[in-house]
Amino acid sequence: MDYRTARTCDAVAFHETGHIVFACLQGYRCEYVQLNRVMDTGIDTWTARTSIDFLHDAFYVSRYIGIDADIQFFKKLDIPARRKSIRVGHRLSQVLLAGSVVEWLYKQNFKVESAGITDIEWIDMIKVDYISYALSELDGNHDASLFIPKTIQQIIETIKQPEISDAIQRVAELIRVRKTLKNASLEEALEGIAPDYQFGRKSA
Repeated sequence: MDYRTARTCDAVAFHETGHIVFACLQGYRCEYVQLNRVMDTGIDTWTARTSIDFLHDAFYVSRYIGIDADIQFFKKLDIPARRKSIRVGHRLSQVLLAGSVVEWLYKQNFKVESAGITDIEWIDMIKVDYISYALSELDGNHDASLFIPKTIQQIIETIKQPEISDAIQRVAELIRVRKTLKNASLEEALEGIAPDYQFGRKSA
């Protein structure tokens, strides 16, 4: 994330926390997150860099949002591969949109019943729009007009769970205070929120 308008440290910390928590929920692993204070043309703002290892989904993720992104790749997939890539597309979209959703909720004092979200970070929106386009090629029942609103609502419903909202608060506070966190610290803060996975590895 690299904004060029004034952003508070807290807002950016919650934004990155959204990506990190939902990555964990999807079975991915966050390698590190780093907040940086930037003075740009007189604007005092904060930016962040977050690295996520998509592990078991990395190949398909690269086809959705990486340098290997290619719609023709999806058109050539056999049925089992199509099904998997559809699941990956939905998981990845949650991770991408969760940053803006959590930041928005932070600004609303986590009143999850507030009016609709209107401020999705532009680069994440571009990526999710492309994922939705690819899903349209893969799934005849995919409704592109409803995909992003439905995904946002799924994220909000997930955040309503106490263990998820608590984890968001813990991780955001760690990021805000320490500014740089690596995998081990994130694992400790995220422990217990992903029952089917543990920090990107299948639990026993």
